[in-house]
Amino acid sequence: MGQFGEFSAACAAREGVEILAGEALASGDTATVVKTRGGERMITDGPYAEAVEQLGGFYLIEAPDLDVLLDLLQSLPAYDLQISPAVDVG
Repeated sequence: MGQFGEFSAACAAREGVEILAGEALASGDTATVVKTRGGERMITDGPYAEAVEQLGGFYLIEAPDLDVLLDLLQSLPAYDLQISPAVDVG
């Protein structure tokens, strides 16, 4: 948990970087999946797809560029990470 605190402090100290949101997520077997097909909504328990890997949590971070973010991520535990830009619809 200390590494997450270090990450938050490093983000706060870096100009142009802000953590907008972040949460740990419960395991995939606690999920509710909503699918819509042909106008019909289906609701099921469990993960969206059968997978060995699952999301443990997320951060929504505003950063000047990918290189700054990659540098900051080095302070987090050695997890596999996926980085996806948000779509600017404005």
